[in-house]
Amino acid sequence: SRSEYKKQLLGTENENTDGDIIYGCVLKSKLDGIGNKFCPLDLLIALDISGSMSMHVSDKNTRLSLSIKAIKEVYLRLSDNDRIGLLVFDDKATTIFDITFKKDLNEENLYQLLDKIKTEGGTTISSCIKLTKEMYDKLEVSNRNRRLLLVTDMNDAGNDQDLI
Repeated sequence: SRSEYKKQLLGTENENTDGDIIYGCVLKSKLDGIGNKFCPLDLLIALDISGSMSMHVSDKNTRLSLSIKAIKEVYLRLSDNDRIGLLVFDDKATTIFDITFKKDLNEENLYQLLDKIKTEGGTTISSCIKLTKEMYDKLEVSNRNRRLLLVTDMNDAGNDQDLI
């Protein structure tokens, strides 16, 4: 049930929130189900670490902590032939690690790295989009599916609403 799922996700029965929490993991494309050969994924995750991500959504969880839980769930769903990269952004964007094969990452080290991420600054989504393009431009051309997972509360501090 929804309440059991929310309890598991939030770690509490107390719903101390201003509204619903949106949490999901969908890795779909317009080509799903039409009989195409499996095409490996190049997934770049862009995590918002602006100050608004420190807002509590329950007694135990902030927007950032739930976002990190979601990223860990996405990581678990990737195959060894998929590649993943991570950048964080507030008023500037920073590469945490370049796009790398999942099989070459140490899960424990990745989780420790994610758990150390802290909030700071404002949100400028355009800095994230610019760095995303730069990271993808460094890769060789291939038949891999390229995806960007933008993990944000959409509280943009700049004039980036035109990008959305």
